Amino acid sequence: MKKRQIQDIAAAALFAMATTGLVGAEGTDAKAAALLSRLRQTLGGEAKLASVTGLTFEADMRRVLPGEGSEPGPEMSGDIKFDIADASHYLYVDSFSPMPGMPPISIGSALDGEAQWSGPISAPMGGITIRAESGGDPARLRTRLEKDMTRLSVALLAGSNLKGVEFTYAGPAESPEGKAEVLEVKGPGDFKGRLFLDEKTARPMMLVYQEVPRRMAMRRGAPGGPPPAADGHGAPTAAPSSPGAPELKEAHMFLSDYKTEGGVSFPRAVTIKVQDGPTEEWTVQKIKLNPAFGADHFKKR
Repeated sequence: MKKRQIQDIAAAALFAMATTGLVGAEGTDAKAAALLSRLRQTLGGEAKLASVTGLTFEADMRRVLPGEGSEPGPEMSGDIKFDIADASHYLYVDSFSPMPGMPPISIGSALDGEAQWSGPISAPMGGITIRAESGGDPARLRTRLEKDMTRLSVALLAGSNLKGVEFTYAGPAESPEGKAEVLEVKGPGDFKGRLFLDEKTARPMMLVYQEVPRRMAMRRGAPGGPPPAADGHGAPTAAPSSPGAPELKEAHMFLSDYKTEGGVSFPRAVTIKVQDGPTEEWTVQKIKLNPAFGADHFKKR
């Protein structure tokens, strides 16, 4: 992993520790409103963000799976793409090659109105069986997808395209890497997180939230056998061995290298580190505002 990205993750951890147990002071609503106004102004302005109702986002992806002890685990590369049309239409496609020389697998996860689905879009025959934490529970899958969409909306658009996203002021944070102002965020899918804004520019530096670590459980099928089954995007995980909700771990989503697209400032480099889970690096290749989606775009494939 690049030195700068390691520093980013270290800074994220320091910022997170700096605000542990922090209680907002009197007047937090006014402070949150002022910070949110600064944040949206620096991203492109209230009017511009309000005009963004849909988004397509594509990036090259490098994923490092957990290893033994402090050693990194296996690496895989591929790309991710997600489309957001509105609060009930969301599609995330994760394409990756789980082993060197193996054709890529593409796994889709989507909200399509009142329906939700997750599964392989393309995969080598007789390939890999993949299990994930939602365990075939439609309600759990829907909540997870709503939470994922909220996370991406908050990180990229300050939540301006979704209803029900709430911000409160958490306080300042400081590390050797710099200073930040912190907003507590709540939103659809029971999302809860802390958004760290650069003290000088008000740009999002990092989003800290809770995530289920996603690991890969692979099983080769017989030649000519059925394609792999899957449930969920990201680094797929083994299904829980016992009933109940999977354990949540802290995740850091670091945002940098901002550039303007269609009048809105977006990060072009994203690093995501999940405790006891994978580390992902995204290099953004394409962003499109308010794309036109076909009638069947979000339907199960």
